[in-house]
Amino acid sequence: MRCFIALDISEEVKHLLGQIPKLDESSTKITWVNPDNIHITLKFLGEIDDVKLKKVSESLSKINMPRFTLKTSNIGCFPNENHPAVLWLGIQESKFLLDVQKKIEGALNQLFQPEKKFVSHLTLGRIKFINDKNALQQYMKNLYVKECTFDVKEISLYRSDLTPQGPKYTKIQKFKLS
Repeated sequence: MRCFIALDISEEVKHLLGQIPKLDESSTKITWVNPDNIHITLKFLGEIDDVKLKKVSESLSKINMPRFTLKTSNIGCFPNENHPAVLWLGIQESKFLLDVQKKIEGALNQLFQPEKKFVSHLTLGRIKFINDKNALQQYMKNLYVKECTFDVKEISLYRSDLTPQGPKYTKIQKFKLS
């Protein structure tokens, strides 16, 4: 099964993200992420079997971290503005967020390769093609998303099933923060 570890966002933030005005599709085709599926991915695990899933679960259950609060920040894209493929909303730098991600990497270092570089973000959409790069850059420059804070109370282990209608995420297990 295809799995990842993530932090969930609040319903308020999901609602806010659902209100973002969409770009005219004649200039750029973006496949928008359903706000209910938006999360902060801490580690993508890929395809794993039940044995590895059990080891992941055991490792995550040993992580001890306090609850913390995160705040959204600016709009951006991967890999960069000249070759955008993913449109995202950033998360302000947080020592707690970096600590929890590092603890997950450390707990799973015997099972998975480490992430090359962790960039905390909320994926808003995937850019399929661009007819007008200037229109996309103007859209991103003018897009304002109200800054929002939300509490992080748990780490979630998800299963991801790819369907023709888009990915379907199922929470396998949650790990409470203290």
